Amino acid sequence: EISCRVLGMGLIGFSAIFLAPMRTGEVVRPWLVAQDGEVSFLQATGTVFASTSANKVYRWSKRGEGEKIYACDDQVFSCAAAEDGKYVFAADNSAQVYCFAADGTRLWKLGTGCGAALSVQYHKDRLFGVTTSGTFFALDASEDAIKKAQQGVVPKAVSIQAPTKIQAEAS
Repeated sequence: EISCRVLGMGLIGFSAIFLAPMRTGEVVRPWLVAQDGEVSFLQATGTVFASTSANKVYRWSKRGEGEKIYACDDQVFSCAAAEDGKYVFAADNSAQVYCFAADGTRLWKLGTGCGAALSVQYHKDRLFGVTTSGTFFALDASEDAIKKAQQGVVPKAVSIQAPTKIQAEAS
């Protein structure tokens, strides 16, 4: 299970396509129009990722080359990628988080223990997410942790409560 912490986060979603270079639309729009269900996008290091309600994450270069498909077991709410694209992460409707190698090989799948992740972000060997229960999680996504998870070795989840709200004093 993943450690959960309370924190609000913004959701990267469909608007990401508008932040991508205009030429990306030439590649993505025909595919998007042909899709059944919902789609959300992530742009990372010259690559566009789309998570879908069809249980898949799609990956293309901004020129529309090298399509790769990452298969999940349920509708994918969001996805993230390591800075170098070596690892791709997905979060599905069943409160599962996936780690894939760049070639599409599923490396592991873990339950969050705190709801389905609506948004995930990768930063400095950590996967951060916010779930449907309003909790925030941080998952060690370092090379060493990924290898251990492949062998079934995961750290014990730690739950940390948010500090008590402190009243601000008027100045």
